[in-house]
Amino acid sequence: DNKNDTNNNNNDTSSNNASGSGFGDINWSFDANKAQQPTEEKAEDKPVDDSKDTSAIGGGNDAEEEDNGSKYTFKPIVQLDEVDVASGHENEELIKEFGFVKLFRFGKDVTGHPGWKNRATNSKISFYKSKETGKIRMIAREQDTNKLRMNQNVSIPSKSNFSTPKDRMYSWSAYDTTIAAEEENETAGWSNWLIKFQSQEIGQQFQSIFDQASNNNGSVGSPVKSSKQESNEQ
Repeated sequence: DNKNDTNNNNNDTSSNNASGSGFGDINWSFDANKAQQPTEEKAEDKPVDDSKDTSAIGGGNDAEEEDNGSKYTFKPIVQLDEVDVASGHENEELIKEFGFVKLFRFGKDVTGHPGWKNRATNSKISFYKSKETGKIRMIAREQDTNKLRMNQNVSIPSKSNFSTPKDRMYSWSAYDTTIAAEEENETAGWSNWLIKFQSQEIGQQFQSIFDQASNNNGSVGSPVKSSKQESNEQ
């Protein structure tokens, strides 16, 4: 019996080895080094496409290839002729002008409260003398837009109320056509004005010219209102 058992075991072992399906053939090792790794294609193994144009990157002649339209000529659809625009000073002589920091007019704001309202900033105030009437007026414009912000004959000494409330600041009263136009009321043109200069020296020069203009207008007639022609200046 023992011999038969031995023979049976040997037969089982040999049959398992022949079939290769025994558990002994399974590799139970989880070695990372033996795991299958994805292969990366090397850059040098890739074919190089020489057909691509590299001139756009800077390899070509930019002066020859760039088309900036400099050789094109476009004809205007409408021909515009140059037109002379009247400045409003054709019949006047410029006496003097001064650069100022701020120009104010005393009046009511949008809420109805009275106060000093800014009319122009970092611009010029100019004195012009009419060649027809001999009167002298002052004008000021916005620096950027050139919009007329002050247009008034210099008031005579008895009506100007000229004063120096603070250093480099001067105030006076006058009838201004720009205010009357904005208010759409001719009686609203009489107003008080305040100007501030960069230095005291410029302010004193302004005061001297203002006094001369005021005395001049007092000798040629009442400058309460500007003439209709002067008020049409844009």
